[in-house]
Amino acid sequence: NKLNIHFVVETHTYLKNKIVLNFLKSLHKNKSFKGLVTISKILKNFYAKFKINSNKIFVMNDSVDGKIFFRQKNQKKNTRKKIIYSGSLQTHKGINLIIELAKIKPEFDFEIYGGKKLEVIIFKIKIFFKNISNLKFYGKADHISLNKKLAKADILLIPNLKNHPEAKITSPIKAFEYMMIGKPILSSNILALKKIGNSRFFFAQADNVSSFSKKIDLILKLSTKYVEKKIRSSINFAKQNTYEKKCLRILKIMK
Repeated sequence: NKLNIHFVVETHTYLKNKIVLNFLKSLHKNKSFKGLVTISKILKNFYAKFKINSNKIFVMNDSVDGKIFFRQKNQKKNTRKKIIYSGSLQTHKGINLIIELAKIKPEFDFEIYGGKKLEVIIFKIKIFFKNISNLKFYGKADHISLNKKLAKADILLIPNLKNHPEAKITSPIKAFEYMMIGKPILSSNILALKKIGNSRFFFAQADNVSSFSKKIDLILKLSTKYVEKKIRSSINFAKQNTYEKKCLRILKIMK
């Protein structure tokens, strides 16, 4: 860094690219390097192996744009309960679990937003042959319209599978987007999501369709006051993890 410009590196996963890893190994020699930001203590320990001083590795949650994602006022009640997921359609995100949920709960409507075009087509074919008519794959939506779509949910899903490397380190952006929306969140009980959701989320057993089904029924029977307490806690937590707040934390590192 010939210009002596201070910089911070941020990574949310295990990096494998050799060029990038060699760059990380050289950071401890660079006087302009002020810190590495990641999303879990497990990743912190992983990157400490690259001779980076542990005092320069900072664990921060993922973040949310509070100007785009927020609680909508005066939402109309759905005639049929609506369960929504948004995000990646990778297998470990639990998409097949949602398909099975829709199959055993035909009285509810399920909506999925996100994914690549080919992935969406494949899943649409899959549910066609399974004769599931109460589940719709809508593909990607821009953030502004996604906020409105998520606001129509009765429950928002994070059904990540447990047997995947990310299960211990994930800090999904959608979790913080969900929290800002102000709707009940039903999540897999994997370690990383329990740390984020704490008392704010409802949890079902990971990879277990029956557990998710029962928990959906339970959430819908709970008192409005009880659910609202969790929602308020979620919104307050998300507001502490906006991009603006995270940038301020990172700027402190760079001083």
